[in-house]
Amino acid sequence: MMKSLGLGYQKIDMCPNFCILYYLENAELTECMTCGHSRYKPITDKEKTLVAYKKLRYFLITPRL
Repeated sequence: MMKSLGLGYQKIDMCPNFCILYYLENAELTECMTCGHSRYKPITDKEKTLVAYKKLRYFLITPRL
């Protein structure tokens, strides 16, 4: 629905314990610096891609104005 209005969002991975966002200088990390929790869920035989535990959807304010 948001895309049809021309209002997108940005997905940002975050620590499941709400410690940090994996954004800008932390974008390349695979473990949380504070609690040591892994960024990605364990890979099973069916999954071949990395899946983050939690994602934040950041709705940019500039296009809405």
